[in-house]
Amino acid sequence: MNEFIRKILSTKTGSVSIDVFDPWHIAYIILIIGGGIALSVYYKNKPTEVKTKFLNILAIALPCVYILDFFLMPLAGTGYSGYIDKLPFHICTFMSIWVPFAQFNKKFEKVKDVICCLTLVASLMYITYPGSALGDILPWSYKVIQTFVFHGLMFIWSLVSIATDMIQLDIRKIWKEAVALAGMTAWALIGNYMFDNWDGEGGGYDWFFVKGGLIGIDETPWGPFVMPLLVFIAIFAMCAIIHGLNICLRKIFTTENSEYKTA
Repeated sequence: MNEFIRKILSTKTGSVSIDVFDPWHIAYIILIIGGGIALSVYYKNKPTEVKTKFLNILAIALPCVYILDFFLMPLAGTGYSGYIDKLPFHICTFMSIWVPFAQFNKKFEKVKDVICCLTLVASLMYITYPGSALGDILPWSYKVIQTFVFHGLMFIWSLVSIATDMIQLDIRKIWKEAVALAGMTAWALIGNYMFDNWDGEGGGYDWFFVKGGLIGIDETPWGPFVMPLLVFIAIFAMCAIIHGLNICLRKIFTTENSEYKTA
């Protein structure tokens, strides 16, 4: 039985593979983003208790998928390094921990919008460019399905929360995202320092890509100083875009609804 499970979960290669922006990847993008939009439309005018129940399910499922992966990774053949890589120092794994707090703990009400916006940005960026998560691997391998389910849950929770007015973004308070990003950058730097050369063979991590490995400047003298700032600017710019889209879409739909009622 154990061998059977290992065979199912193992990273498989074959005649079919999934790579960045190939038909399989695009299919996953359409499924997740399209599903998120469809669910947002479906729940838009539902009673608050119905919307809350749905978002509660997503907020519980997300950390469950994250934690379950720690138990399934050995069966998938990732080894010890897989555990380290899954620690919450990347923006996606970090934000997934805070989603349940935002959903269930009233003490997080003041930062609920920050958690939601950053979760939406993180999941959207990863879904569109998973990078090393793809490659010479079957599109239905455990590794591929797990990563898209995990980030898909993040995306749908945050999108539906905003679209159904369960969480309201306020661009006048976007400075809170800046503060959160600064703290997250520092947190990633700590993680990278703690696990630098953890295996004694030069093995390390570039969580949150603050070392510069994403664009190949990690070996330059100035990379470790410039890259944290670039990451901060890029993600904060994405947050600003989300806020801007939110404002534009609300104005469009508000105007359409007003014209409909007047007619």
